[in-house]
Amino acid sequence: MSIAKDIFDGITHWIVVYFDNVHNHELLSDKEVQFLSAYQNIDIVDQTRITLLAKAGCSINLIRRVIELEKGVDPGQLPLTKKDIRNFVQSESSTNIESDALELLKICKSLKDKDVDFQYDFTVDGCQRLEHVIWAFRDSIRAYEVFGDVVVFDTTYRLNRYEMPLGSFVRLMNGKHPQTILTDQDLRLTEAIANELPHFKHAFCIWHITSKFSTWFSFVLGSRYLQFKFEFQRLYELGNIEEFEHQWDELISQFDLGSDRHIKLLYLNRASWALPYLKGYLFARMTTTGRSESINAYLKRFLHARTSLKEFVE
Repeated sequence: MSIAKDIFDGITHWIVVYFDNVHNHELLSDKEVQFLSAYQNIDIVDQTRITLLAKAGCSINLIRRVIELEKGVDPGQLPLTKKDIRNFVQSESSTNIESDALELLKICKSLKDKDVDFQYDFTVDGCQRLEHVIWAFRDSIRAYEVFGDVVVFDTTYRLNRYEMPLGSFVRLMNGKHPQTILTDQDLRLTEAIANELPHFKHAFCIWHITSKFSTWFSFVLGSRYLQFKFEFQRLYELGNIEEFEHQWDELISQFDLGSDRHIKLLYLNRASWALPYLKGYLFARMTTTGRSESINAYLKRFLHARTSLKEFVE
């Protein structure tokens, strides 16, 4: 169809000058036409359902299957594609980020009004957007006042919705310095703790180190990988530094890892993770894998990639 613009007596007219009522391509079938972008508007009922399922941590595939079952539609015949659902979930997340930050601060203020011992603090960036936030409840603060010997700082989790790392402190508070702090083996964390918390004994969590072994060594060692893990654990638990140094060299030679960069870095930082070097410092058994797993298992009960800050605090 061709349309021309004509002005007559100062009035604009649009005139159809040519029209061909024959399609220049094959038409889609009735089953296919529903997948055209023009048909992809998500009605309000489906929007509500998708939002609810996404908040519950359901995957895009699961959300689509649930809606198919509810509508009695065969698999793959729902007008909404996985991309449509994913785009909707992402758009909802982006539009709610600012309001979610405000809701989080409202909750913190409300908790503070109800309990003066509740503590929270936050910073904003140059655009006045929430940048960092930290909070602690009264029971945690009181427990730390009584004990307060060891802090574990775990950044295993990440809130992907905001690209913000979640730092989980096990005990924290009120400017009191504990004896020791345990973290992942991370250069930025090491530098930050050295600058901001110089009175701590900083050590690396052995479970964070060994959890990376499969990525570091399984391909290199092949069938010898499990034996390496066993020997490393035995070496880690040795009673004195002299034994450790001697058997470390034997370990490297046995598995031919002299040129491996991960092994070199581990040895360079051995005073921060090997038990023979950590004697005399209190860790309250927090270096064990079981402690980490119990904390992670607790978080997994309610934390997933689309958990909002407000929901997390609640």
